[in-house]
Parts: sequence; C-alpha cells; structure tokens
Amino acid sequence: MRKRFKTTAEQRASGIVDLTGRKLSELADTAHALLLEGFTATSATEGRVTFKDPNFGNVLFVVTVAQFQAMAGEEEVKMRPFFPSGAKKSALATILG
Repeated sequence: MRKRFKTTAEQRASGIVDLTGRKLSELADTAHALLLEGFTATSATEGRVTFKDPNFGNVLFVVTVAQFQAMAGEEEVKMRPFFPSGAKKSALATILG
C-alpha cells in the first residue's frame, strides 16, 4: 500500500479498528504490506475490506472499498504469497491467526 490511516494504541486496544468513517485526506504516505483478511464488495467502490498490519499484531482493521483503493494509490495492488514458517518466514505469518 502507498497510504494508510494512522491509529492510536487506544483505538487498537479492542482488537478491531473501524476506519470506515475516516476521510481520505487523513491518509498518510507509506510503503507497506498488509495481510488481507476479507473483502466484500457490492460495487466497484462500495463494500468493506478487512486487513491486519504486521506492525500491530492481531488487530483487525476495517475500511471501505473506496478507502482501500485510495490506500493503494495510483498503482496496482500486488498480492503476494508469503512463507508461514522456515528461514523465509514472513512477519505477516505471525498475525495470520
């Protein structure tokens, strides 16, 4: 992702952070990998995306499809596999479950 919403420890304490009410102008620049947990779209811009962030452990973040598209920026989102164990174990694997 090229942008993401900043959150506080207090917001993340419940384990679920609903960002669907946040404005796109609040997105901060980043270059960041996320673990996609769920995607429910009712149209090209409506619906919900849930994901986890390796920086914040087992916290589930919820955004709208439009917010997720804005997070990706003008680039294509690249879906990549990761290794759940071994020498190449990804940080994303530690938040999978």
